[in-house]
Amino acid sequence: MEEIQIIYNKKQEKIVKYDCESSCRFNIRLKFIKILEEENIIWKEAYKLSKFWYNIKFNKCKYDQNIYFKIMKFDKLLEFRKC
Repeated sequence: MEEIQIIYNKKQEKIVKYDCESSCRFNIRLKFIKILEEENIIWKEAYKLSKFWYNIKFNKCKYDQNIYFKIMKFDKLLEFRKC
């Protein structure tokens, strides 16, 4: 587990990169977090949503429909920005 400092809404925040999370996947999660920042989601919520998003996308986890649809709304924005 590695703790990394990022800037989110002009504040320094800590994010954990888990040992099981590849650098590529971590960078994609950072892009997802950037979208949440642009959508004015507060940090605590954004960090939580990024973990849900990661588990849905890469671990095929299932969540409540409300959470799932909220995550997928932001995921669609990410799809438009892929390099």
